[in-house]
Amino acid sequence: MFNKIYSKVKEFIHDEWKFILFVLLLCFLYLYPVDCYVTVGGGIFSAADRVTVEGGQKEKGSFNLSYVSQLKGTLGTYLLSYIIPSYEREDVDDYRYNDSESVDDIELRNELLLKDASNNAIYVAYTNANKEITLLKNDLYVYNIAQKAVTDLEIGDKILKVNGKKVDDVDKIIDSLDEIEINEVVSIEVLSDGKKVTKTATAYGDKNKVYLGFSVMASQEYKTKPSVEYKFKEQEYGPSGGLMTALEIYNQLTKKDLTGGKKIAGTGTISRDGVVGEIDGIKYKLSGAV
Repeated sequence: MFNKIYSKVKEFIHDEWKFILFVLLLCFLYLYPVDCYVTVGGGIFSAADRVTVEGGQKEKGSFNLSYVSQLKGTLGTYLLSYIIPSYEREDVDDYRYNDSESVDDIELRNELLLKDASNNAIYVAYTNANKEITLLKNDLYVYNIAQKAVTDLEIGDKILKVNGKKVDDVDKIIDSLDEIEINEVVSIEVLSDGKKVTKTATAYGDKNKVYLGFSVMASQEYKTKPSVEYKFKEQEYGPSGGLMTALEIYNQLTKKDLTGGKKIAGTGTISRDGVVGEIDGIKYKLSGAV
């Protein structure tokens, strides 16, 4: 039996070696990483496809999120960017906060930014619609590590305790710096890849200011009445959908249909106090909206 299979495989390789070589070359081109992103265009999708309020009103029009389509940099996409005019290369360094960050770090931060934008959109919409919203918990995630930092913390780590004291607010971490001396090794308990582990950060700075070398992002979880559900896809990330998501939630919560029966496209970050901020990739988002 084995000899039969071996003979057939050998015969196939002998007859189809050119095809096999071509397939292997394609795999190499599209799997070998290159330190860039390739932007290939933009588009829109309805915010109602990503967020649903229980018993929310039906809209005659729609709020749509403008987005940018981006491919990971591989040898294949990199070479295609020289052939296809609409493919535009972007240096990964433009997305790094420091030189040591990997592409995985960048993408994990973008996932945290999407979560932050979604939470802000919920808070802004429910408070402005005068609907019931209660803060259940406030988690802190590492989203940036300074170049000077001496630490084994990683982007995406959820901070639980600093020097044995529970922290669930950014101010508590800031306050703890008053008790920490320069060159002190600080114990930090985190949830990393689903496991509780203890990591460290060595304090640095001067007599006026002490740093631990990492920044945290607060991620709130709310209980709302009526309830709200998000359904973003795995490949969707970043904060620039915050404005349109907030408008969609607000529109589903209130009686007046803000769309006026029109198809509306937009983009913009949103803070917890409702301030709309900057976004990237505007030319692609505009062309996608058109």
